Amino acid sequence: MKVFPLAVLLLVILGGSYWAWARLASSETFPEQLGEYTLSEQTGRKDCSSLNGKEICTNQHSLWYRADGQLRLVQVIDVSSDSDLAAFREAVILGGDGEPTKIELDSFTLYKPEQHEIAWWTSDNRIFVVQEYAVMNQPDGSEISRFLVADGANSVTKWFLENFPPQQD
Repeated sequence: MKVFPLAVLLLVILGGSYWAWARLASSETFPEQLGEYTLSEQTGRKDCSSLNGKEICTNQHSLWYRADGQLRLVQVIDVSSDSDLAAFREAVILGGDGEPTKIELDSFTLYKPEQHEIAWWTSDNRIFVVQEYAVMNQPDGSEISRFLVADGANSVTKWFLENFPPQQD
């Protein structure tokens, strides 16, 4: 029986389709270089979940920028959806209850869902979350990362704010 080659072929086709979707989750292209940061990785996924009794499906495109010669990373998560993102925004950015932490950066009002995150939404139904990390080399040659308190004082955050400005309330 020739089930094994068929299974391998199916796995390659499906895996390749997922890989292609993950690499092309956004029809946009983003800069390879932003100041001292270089785009080192991109991933994408579709995610559906129930928030406040409403089914929300999102496309999430993550971009990882690494500072040249430094042990710093900035991850940008671009979330879009054909549905209304209000429930997602309420749960993720605004915290669902209480008053969210706001910061001012380059004349923009942004939100801090967590200390390592800066977030905003645009007028075209997109949410951006920026996370900042420090990378530490380990004796075995591997690396581990830890969150930094995000302040947005990097060329990656500034580029995304200029090109995808927050919606003005």
